[in-house]
Amino acid sequence: MAAQPPSQPQQYGAALQPPPSQWGPAIETGPFAAVAATAAPPAMAAAVAEPAPLSPDPVMASIGGQPPPPVSPPAAAAPPASADPDPPLRAAAPTPPLASEGHRWRVVGVVDGDLVTCIDDAGGQHKVRLAEIDAPDMGQDYGKAAREKLADLVFGKTVQVVDQGKDRSGRWIARLYVDGLDVNRELVAQGAAWHYAAASSDPSLDDLQRQAQSRQLGLWAQPDPVPPWQWRQQ
Repeated sequence: MAAQPPSQPQQYGAALQPPPSQWGPAIETGPFAAVAATAAPPAMAAAVAEPAPLSPDPVMASIGGQPPPPVSPPAAAAPPASADPDPPLRAAAPTPPLASEGHRWRVVGVVDGDLVTCIDDAGGQHKVRLAEIDAPDMGQDYGKAAREKLADLVFGKTVQVVDQGKDRSGRWIARLYVDGLDVNRELVAQGAAWHYAAASSDPSLDDLQRQAQSRQLGLWAQPDPVPPWQWRQQ
């Protein structure tokens, strides 16, 4: 008697791939075109596309065994610590002011390293003294260079003037901002001005001054710079 064929195809590993004619439309023409375009029966297509799941191991089931848990991938290695044992000190910048705060004036004159002349939209002029810093006076060493530093940052530009009131001479005392940059802080960071701690509420300016001093930037390249408030008393 001839052997009976199995009721279902045996699985020997990866599913068989369908013949090339089933990946796209038939290109044959003529009397055999309809045969080439015929798709595989649904049952056969399912068997080819997704193999049947394997039956549980009867030996493991009889002894109550469970398959081993999946092995988790090793945790990613932590990045190496910085090789620099003494990174440079960086002071956190204060929160910038809102766009609606202060005055929007244009700088038309730079008197010295911490004093500018501005005009408003109506053409009125205002003297503005930069708050919390003190730059070398014009008669001091580095005085002209300090004025040039300030002029490079603000001259001819519209600045945001966040004032802290006026001094006895009627000048505005203010922090200046241009394109989001805190001009007062930038002058200290470049070594173009001292932090005037006697009239300051921003201790982070001390950190910027120490960085500029350690790098001998600007006025700190001089052998013995004299603070302007002391120089005026000579």
